[in-house]
Amino acid sequence: MKRYEMQGASSDLEQQQQKRHRPNAAPSKCLHVRALPLFCTEQELIQLFSLFGRVHKVLVMSSKQQAFVQMDSIGAATNAINHFAIAPAIIRQKTVYIQYSNHQELTQGGNNTALALDGKFQANSILMVSIENVQTSITLDNLVTVFKPFGSIMKIVTFIKGGQYKVLVQMRNVESATAAKANLEGKCLFQGQCLLRISFSKLSNLTVTNCGPKSWDF
Repeated sequence: MKRYEMQGASSDLEQQQQKRHRPNAAPSKCLHVRALPLFCTEQELIQLFSLFGRVHKVLVMSSKQQAFVQMDSIGAATNAINHFAIAPAIIRQKTVYIQYSNHQELTQGGNNTALALDGKFQANSILMVSIENVQTSITLDNLVTVFKPFGSIMKIVTFIKGGQYKVLVQMRNVESATAAKANLEGKCLFQGQCLLRISFSKLSNLTVTNCGPKSWDF
């Protein structure tokens, strides 16, 4: 994993982080995010911003409850800025505030480290669900009941890999998949059992060969 730092002196960075608004900041693909919830993770930020384009790099400053998010382009960053100017950005029921950074890049080296994503967590309409602590049988109806509140389900495939129960769920769009992931990650399918661990799949489309008790094309 490569390490990155913000361009410019660290003292300048700290002064800029203390400013609540930068109304005259030029458009940049690097965004400054403040008022984060405690222990906010890179993945929570990726979930928030990936709807607007590829998230390229993330720098979280936990002690300051701030972060820098570098999008793949200025256009993607501007889409995020425009959207959150109308609809507040929420992470764990807490409003966070977003503005252009005075910096254009997260650059390699130094003490302020960032995660270079390389597309690893790119949002997708297909979710990979690993289910832990399975103590009872799981049906497709159980899975549909849990995921349906977040949007239309297109396809479901269940399988066992490495002794663990896994599910691929294709939602109608990325927004539905992102909402399902944000709300269901770490939750139990049944009370006290069948813990859900959810990530975005790298598949572009889910193929269902047969409709039956283990898979379904809706």
